[in-house]
Amino acid sequence: MYDVVYNYCRDTVVFGSDDFVRIWLGSSYNTTTDIVTQSNGKPGYHGDWYPDFPTRVSETSTRLFLFVIPPSSTSKYHGLLNYPPTLKSAVVQLCSTNLM
Repeated sequence: MYDVVYNYCRDTVVFGSDDFVRIWLGSSYNTTTDIVTQSNGKPGYHGDWYPDFPTRVSETSTRLFLFVIPPSSTSKYHGLLNYPPTLKSAVVQLCSTNLM
């Protein structure tokens, strides 16, 4: 399912001159238990992390973003990231949609 969501975002987002976009997934990451939970309370996907993530530096790093790069990029820097909810960053929210 990760590939479906990632590819949907990569193929749908208009990157313009941006090298990447951050998509808020509405899921959370527990830094103590190393568990990802979807907003509906069900277990979430725990893989395809951005290099050196998930981070456990701060117990408040509980929000998940999908770091998406354009289809033309070959960078290894893409995937899931966890950050504190207080992070001030330009993020796009992925709302519920039927992807399959």
